[in-house]
Amino acid sequence: MNLVHKNENIRGGCPRQKYSSSGNQADNSVPLLGWLDGLPAKVQTKCTERIDRLGELGHELRRPEADFLRDGIYELRASYQGVHYRILYFFAGKAVVVASHGLTKEQFTFRQE
Repeated sequence: MNLVHKNENIRGGCPRQKYSSSGNQADNSVPLLGWLDGLPAKVQTKCTERIDRLGELGHELRRPEADFLRDGIYELRASYQGVHYRILYFFAGKAVVVASHGLTKEQFTFRQE
Protein backbone atom coordinates (compact mmCIF):
# COMPACT_ATOMS: atom_id res chain seq x y z
CA MET A 1 0.00 0.00 0.00
CA ASN A 2 1.45 3.35 -0.98
CA LEU A 3 0.82 6.45 1.04
CA VAL A 4 1.92 9.75 -0.64
CA HIS A 5 3.36 12.24 1.82
CA LYS A 6 5.07 15.58 1.33
CA ASN A 7 7.26 15.19 4.41
CA GLU A 8 9.58 12.32 5.24
CA ASN A 9 7.74 11.60 8.49
CA ILE A 10 4.41 12.34 10.04
CA ARG A 11 5.26 12.72 13.71
CA GLY A 12 6.64 9.54 15.00
CA GLY A 13 10.12 8.80 13.85
CA CYS A 14 9.81 5.90 11.48
CA PRO A 15 9.81 6.74 7.78
CA ARG A 16 6.36 6.61 6.28
CA GLN A 17 5.33 5.04 3.09
CA LYS A 18 3.81 7.37 0.58
CA TYR A 19 0.80 9.33 1.81
CA SER A 20 -1.25 12.05 0.20
CA SER A 21 -3.39 14.81 1.55
CA SER A 22 -5.64 16.86 -0.62
CA GLY A 23 -3.96 20.20 -0.07
CA ASN A 24 -5.20 22.83 -2.48
CA GLN A 25 -4.18 25.56 -0.09
CA ALA A 26 -2.71 28.72 -1.61
CA ASP A 27 0.19 28.45 0.85
CA ASN A 28 0.78 24.78 -0.13
CA SER A 29 0.05 23.60 3.43
CA VAL A 30 -1.35 20.17 4.22
CA PRO A 31 -4.42 20.52 6.50
CA LEU A 32 -4.05 17.05 8.01
CA LEU A 33 -0.48 17.75 9.12
CA GLY A 34 -1.53 21.07 10.64
CA TRP A 35 -4.26 19.27 12.57
CA LEU A 36 -1.83 16.60 13.79
CA ASP A 37 0.65 19.26 14.91
CA GLY A 38 -2.01 20.74 17.21
CA LEU A 39 -2.66 17.47 19.04
CA PRO A 40 -0.98 16.32 22.27
CA ALA A 41 2.09 14.12 21.71
CA LYS A 42 0.37 10.94 22.92
CA VAL A 43 -2.53 11.49 20.50
CA GLN A 44 -0.13 12.22 17.64
CA THR A 45 1.53 8.89 18.36
CA LYS A 46 -1.80 7.03 18.35
CA CYS A 47 -2.83 8.69 15.07
CA THR A 48 0.46 7.94 13.34
CA GLU A 49 0.24 4.32 14.52
CA ARG A 50 -3.15 4.13 12.77
CA ILE A 51 -1.64 5.63 9.62
CA ASP A 52 1.15 3.03 9.77
CA ARG A 53 -1.37 0.21 10.11
CA LEU A 54 -3.32 1.59 7.15
CA GLY A 55 -0.09 1.53 5.15
CA GLU A 56 0.48 -2.09 6.15
CA LEU A 57 -3.05 -3.46 5.74
CA GLY A 58 -4.77 -1.09 3.29
CA HIS A 59 -8.32 -2.22 2.50
CA GLU A 60 -8.02 -4.99 5.11
CA LEU A 61 -7.85 -2.58 8.08
CA ARG A 62 -11.06 -2.88 10.15
CA ARG A 63 -12.64 -1.79 13.43
CA PRO A 64 -11.61 -0.74 15.96
CA GLU A 65 -8.78 0.96 14.02
CA ALA A 66 -10.76 1.98 10.93
CA ASP A 67 -14.31 2.03 9.66
CA PHE A 68 -16.17 2.59 6.40
CA LEU A 69 -18.47 5.62 6.51
CA ARG A 70 -20.15 5.95 3.08
CA ASP A 71 -19.54 6.96 -0.53
CA GLY A 72 -16.02 5.51 -0.48
CA ILE A 73 -14.97 7.50 2.61
CA TYR A 74 -13.31 5.72 5.55
CA GLU A 75 -12.06 6.89 8.92
CA LEU A 76 -9.05 5.98 11.01
CA ARG A 77 -10.11 5.86 14.67
CA ALA A 78 -8.09 6.75 17.75
CA SER A 79 -9.26 7.68 21.25
CA TYR A 80 -7.57 9.20 24.26
CA GLN A 81 -9.12 10.29 27.57
CA GLY A 82 -12.69 10.25 26.27
CA VAL A 83 -11.93 12.22 23.11
CA HIS A 84 -12.25 10.52 19.74
CA TYR A 85 -9.90 11.47 16.91
CA ARG A 86 -10.72 10.66 13.31
CA ILE A 87 -8.71 10.87 10.10
CA LEU A 88 -10.87 10.70 6.99
CA TYR A 89 -9.45 9.00 3.91
CA PHE A 90 -10.32 7.29 0.66
CA PHE A 91 -8.61 4.96 -1.77
CA ALA A 92 -7.45 6.21 -5.16
CA GLY A 93 -6.98 2.99 -7.09
CA LYS A 94 -5.59 -0.09 -5.41
CA ALA A 95 -2.31 1.26 -4.10
CA VAL A 96 -2.87 4.88 -3.00
CA VAL A 97 -4.57 6.23 0.12
CA VAL A 98 -5.59 9.89 0.21
CA ALA A 99 -6.05 11.23 3.74
CA SER A 100 -8.13 14.39 3.53
CA HIS A 101 -8.30 15.78 7.06
CA GLY A 102 -8.66 15.05 10.75
CA LEU A 103 -11.33 15.89 13.28
CA THR A 104 -11.95 15.62 16.98
CA LYS A 105 -15.16 14.29 18.53
CA GLU A 106 -15.75 14.97 22.20
CA GLN A 107 -18.35 13.01 24.12
CA PHE A 108 -21.29 14.93 25.48
CA THR A 109 -24.88 14.30 26.38
CA PHE A 110 -27.88 16.42 25.56
CA ARG A 111 -30.09 17.63 28.37
CA GLN A 112 -33.55 16.22 28.28
CA GLU A 113 -36.19 18.91 28.38
